[in-house]
Amino acid sequence: MLLPRVSSFLKTAILLGVAACCVSQSPAQVAGLKKVLETMADGKTPTPAASDPPDDTSTRLQQWQKEARESLTRLDDPAAATTLPAGIDLAALEQRRSETEQLILNTGRYLKSLDNSAAERKALDSTRVESSAWVGFKETAPYSILLLDELRNEQDAVRGKFASYESSMLVFQRTLTGVLNETKQNQEETDKLPTDDDEATRWRRETLQSKARLLAVRAGVIQTNCEILNSQMEGTKLELSLLDRKIHIAQASTRFNDEDFTKIESAVAERKAAISKELDALSKRQKSAAATRKQDQAALDALIAATPEAKPAEELELAKFRVEVANE
Repeated sequence: MLLPRVSSFLKTAILLGVAACCVSQSPAQVAGLKKVLETMADGKTPTPAASDPPDDTSTRLQQWQKEARESLTRLDDPAAATTLPAGIDLAALEQRRSETEQLILNTGRYLKSLDNSAAERKALDSTRVESSAWVGFKETAPYSILLLDELRNEQDAVRGKFASYESSMLVFQRTLTGVLNETKQNQEETDKLPTDDDEATRWRRETLQSKARLLAVRAGVIQTNCEILNSQMEGTKLELSLLDRKIHIAQASTRFNDEDFTKIESAVAERKAAISKELDALSKRQKSAAATRKQDQAALDALIAATPEAKPAEELELAKFRVEVANE
């Protein structure tokens, strides 16, 4: 039985979803993705057919995963290799089996990413509420210079987080380019199939349609990860905006009194104690390693003296190995 083709609705959903990866990106990055998209469907973005029903992504993915598992069971059957149509070799069977496994794996990833995307949207809503609800510090001015230092450290951490999200977005965009190119190539191969309906042609068509599902799911995973990143990036922007407000207020009226000085002294003392503890532990490990090396070298020297040169013993080789490891 032939696999149903990927609906035009789903194709459109993928292309529209891919556009989500362009949010908050530079014009050059957006232009690069747009160029890739324009290479698909003869330069035209497909539109939903009137006959396509509204698509529930999770339900569709669960159905695809179920069908892929059933297909994998048939492909794993020993009889599958002996009943291939003429012109279909074992390499083609193995490739189809591998792509079916990937489809099962990636539909699971897609479903999980949809849940994560929903969770990130809720987190973003909470960040919006928190940001708009902040009206000032509980403490009254002047504010401790330590508070200002803490806020600036937090600001640096959030900026680093935002940079990491931007870097991840670029990785997804590069991956997306490859998926879209594969999708185009897969469609071209499908279009080149002969019009006759012999067994080999049906087998190849089913394989290409199964791969179309795999590519659609991979694009969907990227799309959803882009949505997650966009939520996270928007959240960090809100955090930075709130921190800017806090820093502006704190630095307008700061103080450094005896209490602050005592806190700094305590922090320095704790740090010194921690460093001293780390150095003591390192010294003990070095002494232990040195003692082990000395023992291993002594054992090796004794074996060398006791072993004839023409017949090296296994104990000698093991002793050499221990000394080499200890010296690394």
